[in-house]
Amino acid sequence: MPTISLHFNKEEDQLFRDYAKLNGLTINEFFKESALEKIESEIDLKLYNKAIEDFEENPIIYSHKDVLKELDLQSISHVIF
Repeated sequence: MPTISLHFNKEEDQLFRDYAKLNGLTINEFFKESALEKIESEIDLKLYNKAIEDFEENPIIYSHKDVLKELDLQSISHVIF
């Protein structure tokens, strides 16, 4: 398994360890989860920006009724809405 080394000053080290402990995480879990959350957030933001750009180029809006009809789900519309 690959290993990554990080270097912190004493205050940063204590802050990270205290935070991880407070949240019931190992320091490894804390950094792994933090990195994954950052990556996921950046991917989400890029997808959001692309969706906005696509919508601005082709601003089509569908109602719930239109979507249910397109998906052939009209019979359950009373359950959902």
